[in-house]
Amino acid sequence: MRVPLPLAHLVAFTLAFGPAPAAAHAKLVDSEPPAEGVAKGVPETVVLRFDGRVERRYGRFDLVDAAGNRTPLSRVEREGAPETEVAVRLPRSLPPGSHRLEWSVVSRDGHRVEGVLAFTVPR
Repeated sequence: MRVPLPLAHLVAFTLAFGPAPAAAHAKLVDSEPPAEGVAKGVPETVVLRFDGRVERRYGRFDLVDAAGNRTPLSRVEREGAPETEVAVRLPRSLPPGSHRLEWSVVSRDGHRVEGVLAFTVPR
């Protein structure tokens, strides 16, 4: 059976330039301080590392202490940092004890991803 030329071109074009597979949402793969870990001293920042690029400007970050007090935080611009990292400035007066960073960022695919990073500041 002979396939009409326009149809053959359409099939070839679709195979070559058709829809790309759906992009996956970025996932947190590493952090400083480490998740569920103890920080080295009193950290100035938390660095979140993802497996894909994230839109930093749409991030939201709240620090929650052991008593449940919530403090909104802002991200830090770090020259040369990869688009897979977000740094968040911590309060200078961060007391020893358990803390949670509740974070939310937007993946390059446009979907919001969020999570919680728990860490401890030593005494």
